Amino acid sequence: MDIISWIITGAVIGALANLAISSRFSIGYLGAMGVGALGAVMASFIASIFGILPELEFSVTGLVTSVIGSLVAQVAVVAYRKVARV
Repeated sequence: MDIISWIITGAVIGALANLAISSRFSIGYLGAMGVGALGAVMASFIASIFGILPELEFSVTGLVTSVIGSLVAQVAVVAYRKVARV
């Protein structure tokens, strides 16, 4: 169940982060939701490997990790788009 909360949290944070991004660097709502979900799952998975998150149970720490991972992924995409001028 925890991975579902990571995906949902990442998608919601990605969509909200898309509102704050300039339209020139935006990747659209679906793209932002996908990047947010991917970042959330990656960050939470890595945190669970290192023993920071409990396995197979819902936790507030998992949600916080998902939010941080989602925002880091969004910042990485915007930075790439600024450098590459895509």
